[in-house]
Order: sequence, then C-alpha cells, then structure tokens
Amino acid sequence: GDSKEISVDVRIISATNKVLTKLVSEDSFRQDLMYRLNTVELFIPPLRERPEDISLLAKHFFGQFTEKYKKESLSIGDNVAQALLEYSWPGNVRELEHAIERAIILADKVLHPNDLALQTHSHVGTDSLNVSDVERDVIQKALLKCGGNLSKTALELGLGRSTLYRKLKKYQLQ
Repeated sequence: GDSKEISVDVRIISATNKVLTKLVSEDSFRQDLMYRLNTVELFIPPLRERPEDISLLAKHFFGQFTEKYKKESLSIGDNVAQALLEYSWPGNVRELEHAIERAIILADKVLHPNDLALQTHSHVGTDSLNVSDVERDVIQKALLKCGGNLSKTALELGLGRSTLYRKLKKYQLQ
C-alpha cells in the first residue's frame, strides 16, 4: 500500500502431483503461469518407488518427534523397519511422517509395528453396509493391489483419475 516501490528478490518453490503440461493442453491451467513457475523442474518419484529412502526418512522423523514429545528413551522394536518397507505408502512422505509421529505419541517404551497403524490387507474391510464405508474399503483394497499407483488404481476401479483424487481426499486416504 506504499507509494514507493520496494525491490524484492524472491524464489518461488511450488509442488504438484499433476502433469502441468497436460493441464495446460486441457485449458485447466494457465500456460503463462506454468512458464513463469517452471524454470527448474524436479521429478521426485513416489516413496513406494524409493524404498531406500524409507528408513532414512523414518530415522529422521523418529529423532524429530522423540525430541518434540520428550520421548528420547523410546526404542524401536523388532519388525518395525520391515513393516515400513512392506507398506506401499499411498500418502507418500507425509503419510510416513504422520505414522511415525502418531506412533511416538501413542507408544510407551518400545515402538512396535502395530503402533504405526498402517493399513494392511488384514485391516482393510468392514462389515458395514454403509455405502461410504464400503467405497472407502474398496479404494483401499485397490490401492494395495496396485501398489499405490494411482493410474492403475483408477483403471482397476473404473474411475477417472480426477474422480479417484476427489475420493482419496474425501476419505482422507492421501
């Protein structure tokens, strides 16, 4: 609101899980904005395609949250690393971070795989006949079957990707 110009030097970092060039061609994203933002493009594969990063990130989050919640004496039990590696991480790094944080908050002295509350085949499924519950379970099963690959999951479910994204958001699966 000042009458004088103030010179600033900024760098904008943005992230998306969408293919912007495709959105531009569909007139869903402004081409001029894409070219302003797209100076350097980095593609980071989903966590399920980078299993070597899982233990590094888990250790980082473990250290961060044990300090934050004053649980430095908390130890990691057997099979936790294996459980982390076997999970498909449909919610990517954010899901891993939240799983570790939740486990640290709830664990007493030793962190066990069940403290992570990961959705596995044995946890997916409900006796509920509520349409929303059934739909959520079917989407979870399809995500597990497709290893978290959203394109394959959408195809498996007979849905468009945008519809799948809306449902993932609705059921907080991502």
